[in-house]
Amino acid sequence: MGSITSDMTALNAGVLFDRVLNGRITPAEKDKVLEQLWDIFEKVSMNDDDSIDEDFLVWEKGTDRFDIWHWFDEEHSEGVAVLSGAADRRYSNENSKI
Repeated sequence: MGSITSDMTALNAGVLFDRVLNGRITPAEKDKVLEQLWDIFEKVSMNDDDSIDEDFLVWEKGTDRFDIWHWFDEEHSEGVAVLSGAADRRYSNENSKI
């Protein structure tokens, strides 16, 4: 078991992830939830091979970061480019997804 802070973050991430999977939220709410999950994902440590060094939601330690990015890209209406800050929300569109 980790620290209380990391345990609470994991619990919150699990609740948010469930909201995305159950589909009982509006598209705008889904994007907000995905943005919160992305903020949590950004804190997950990575190794030199671009794999995660700890479990994150349904992905086990050792999962390639780009596999997780792909999921975010498919689920968020504006994709990873916006989530990561590489593209401005005003100018993003379907073509900006990876």
